Amino acid sequence: MWKTSACGKVILLGEHAVVYGVPALCGALQGGVEVEAIAGEGRLLVPEWDVATPPLGELLHPPTDAVLSSLSLALRAIVEHSFAAVGRTLSFRDLPYDFVARFAIPTGAGLGSSAALSVALVRAVDRAASLGLRESDVDAAAFAAEKVFHGSPSGLDHTVAQRGGFGLFRRGQGLTPVLDTPPLRLCIAHTGKARDTKGRVARVAELTREQPEMTASVFQRIGELVSEAVDALARRDFAQLGRAMNENQALLRRLDVSCEEIERVCQIALDAGALGAKLTGGGGGGCVFAVAPGKEELVLAAWQAAGFSSFLVEVGGPTAAASPSPISCVMHAVAEANTNIALVKYWGKNDPSLNLPAVPSLSLTLAGLTTRTEVRLDPALTADVLILNDKAVSGEPLRKVSRHLDRVARYLGRAGRPFAEVRSHNNFPTAAGLASSASAFAALTVAAYGALLGDKALDTPLARSVLSSWARQGSGSAARSLFGGLAVLSVGTPGQVDSAQATQLLGPSDWADLRLVIGVVSDEAKETSSTDGMTVTANTSPYFAPFVAAASGDLLEATQAVRSKDLAQLGRVAERSALRMHASAMAADPGVVYLRGSTIEGYHAIVKLRGEGVQAYFTCDAGPHPKALTTVAFAERVAAALAAVPGVKRTIIAEPGEGARLVSVGASK
Repeated sequence: MWKTSACGKVILLGEHAVVYGVPALCGALQGGVEVEAIAGEGRLLVPEWDVATPPLGELLHPPTDAVLSSLSLALRAIVEHSFAAVGRTLSFRDLPYDFVARFAIPTGAGLGSSAALSVALVRAVDRAASLGLRESDVDAAAFAAEKVFHGSPSGLDHTVAQRGGFGLFRRGQGLTPVLDTPPLRLCIAHTGKARDTKGRVARVAELTREQPEMTASVFQRIGELVSEAVDALARRDFAQLGRAMNENQALLRRLDVSCEEIERVCQIALDAGALGAKLTGGGGGGCVFAVAPGKEELVLAAWQAAGFSSFLVEVGGPTAAASPSPISCVMHAVAEANTNIALVKYWGKNDPSLNLPAVPSLSLTLAGLTTRTEVRLDPALTADVLILNDKAVSGEPLRKVSRHLDRVARYLGRAGRPFAEVRSHNNFPTAAGLASSASAFAALTVAAYGALLGDKALDTPLARSVLSSWARQGSGSAARSLFGGLAVLSVGTPGQVDSAQATQLLGPSDWADLRLVIGVVSDEAKETSSTDGMTVTANTSPYFAPFVAAASGDLLEATQAVRSKDLAQLGRVAERSALRMHASAMAADPGVVYLRGSTIEGYHAIVKLRGEGVQAYFTCDAGPHPKALTTVAFAERVAAALAAVPGVKRTIIAEPGEGARLVSVGASK
């Protein structure tokens, strides 16, 4: 029906010291939480957690033996405070809606997810019951919910969630906006260890009693660093901001707030080129953020290669209380994306509902195997339309496209988008084992982004890591097609939708003589889709768990090979990863068999060439086509060998390709 939203938060400098009178510099984390109102009975639904609170009537008058969850108590607190603020008697009949909450930031990681949920939910209740709450009323109701979640919160999180932007928070005084400060791009990684806010706060309090002079000097210096950081933000002096962050992190170590995992994640970021890296929030675990202008993708790739889930965000923009103006004219955009072939294989999901991969993967984007997609948003249309390769398509493929358009619209705050006509064309076989879904959903994501944003999309560089997480929800491999050359897709954290993003290791021109030779065996769609094959394999194959266990080591070795441009090392990893993937699939019950006789003969042809001194290494996706990773010097010879394999119809020699691009954007009445 309609939606409300609120920002998450990141503390740039000043956590823990803020308890002792020092201001904390914080920023609104764009995305945060969205709450959608649908017809219902006053429940709060969180699909990612498979959780629903009881109907509002039961919350207001629970049975004497009822044990209510924190979500239930928070919802009740919000409703009661909101109605009391305007002097209205509360009845469950006043809220004939269910509220569906979706998180665009990790939960339980110190990024203000509960506060964003609280503020977005207050706004939804306000709108649903036409209460006309003031901002102070929203603040009070959200704070009541935060007390349910955290006992004695500082008030920082929900204040930032409500107001957005950058601000200085002083306990007892609230948030003072830091004005005229442009948004800032941050890399964020989860340490894999739960934060320990309560324990770390207690430890700092203990230190203030045991070593009052030391802690006082630390707090004083942190306050000075906060002032230096505010000045650096205003001047866009990222080097100074990074220095302030690094010194603040060192001081947090003295306060016994850091941990081994936090220190490792910080060091990886600095080694990859970040100017500054530190923990954010309570510490003891949770998240680390880094400032790395122009090197964000390198930092993300380094974290992901080390096994840490990470993502790129924009911090400090305005709050997302209301949606932009609805689209009233016909908007259209065209995008192109190349397919990619995984060298370290993606096979299996650890959260199918969010399409989060069970293993990390590394791929090569291929020039010349391209999807071109146009999205036309038209208020006159009465339903979505999909034209694929000049043929109208209905059923589940159309529904997947519609869901994806809704998803992109939701992330951009464009609720209630017009219906769309989507025209997509592949210049290579569709659904035949050549990763057409990867290029398709990458192109659809970028085209939808362009159509929904209009001319603004052309003026803004694509935030490729962010868009990759959107594309991944349509097709896992699509995340990597946002990038050219060689890219990595990380493993996601179940329940956290944006925890798996792609990053680029090398651009197309960085290893320009690399080639992938494809022996095309069939142009027909494969009988078992990749998604179905993954599901059966994960559920029944005794070899799936060993495949998953080996994947992180394969990625680390392959990443090292890519950085040193060592084809022999990369080829060995790619070959064994492909064989392990297919072995796990064939051992499923029933067996998932994509390979054909031509595939096996192609493998032997490639191995024979290698024995003759040709650098060529076998790989094969979920399809029958044998492929060889080689160089331009050997590509023609490899192609000739594959062409001689019975059953191979033709060969394709592909060089490293560019990432997805927005071709055009336009509007008409």
